[in-house]
Amino acid sequence: MAEEAYTAVKEYLDKTRAFEVKFEGDKITVCEAQGISKTSVSKSEMKGARVGGKRKIPKDQMDVLRNSVERLFRERVNFKVIFGKDDSTIRFDLDHYIHLYPDKCLVLGFRSLDERPVSLIRDCLDYPNIKVLSPSR
Repeated sequence: MAEEAYTAVKEYLDKTRAFEVKFEGDKITVCEAQGISKTSVSKSEMKGARVGGKRKIPKDQMDVLRNSVERLFRERVNFKVIFGKDDSTIRFDLDHYIHLYPDKCLVLGFRSLDERPVSLIRDCLDYPNIKVLSPSR
């Protein structure tokens, strides 16, 4: 079961498609990540609108993602991976995530790199410029 789920994760990464991994007891769920929609839009309203573009994730960023995802999967951490045009995000929940850019890494919602689950993948984040933006309360 775990091997099949991890194979699905690798396929999503290879296709640069957003995905979500959830662990519930012994059950592992890997599915396409769904965004939040505040309204419904018909096909006629979408006609002529530009939707997305070609994703060009740098190779070194993809290596960071592969290594991080492997560790998170092995440690049974729930997470979501979302791809932008040249960036990617590993999201743990609404307020805790890691945003990877070609030249920098932002760790948001954590007080330090020693907090779990960031501590699990800290050495995978091979970036010269890592900023930790702690929550403001």
